[in-house]
Amino acid sequence: MLEQQQDILEGVFGRAMQYALLGEQDLALDSLERAFEAGDPWAIHMNWVFIYEPLHSSPRFQAMLRKMHQLP
Repeated sequence: MLEQQQDILEGVFGRAMQYALLGEQDLALDSLERAFEAGDPWAIHMNWVFIYEPLHSSPRFQAMLRKMHQLP
């Protein structure tokens, strides 16, 4: 499955994508939080990356969006 995703980025944000594809939501959220805290420029796009749709209802995901001012 990961091999089919040619556009997966390297680094923490890319690892979050890999974990999300594997259904490892907690690990994906851990990586997204690290990417956000480290100022990864890709982190601001996490709300629009379809791979993260299963994470959207997570309170941790919602909290990150609020920190980025993408939610009220």
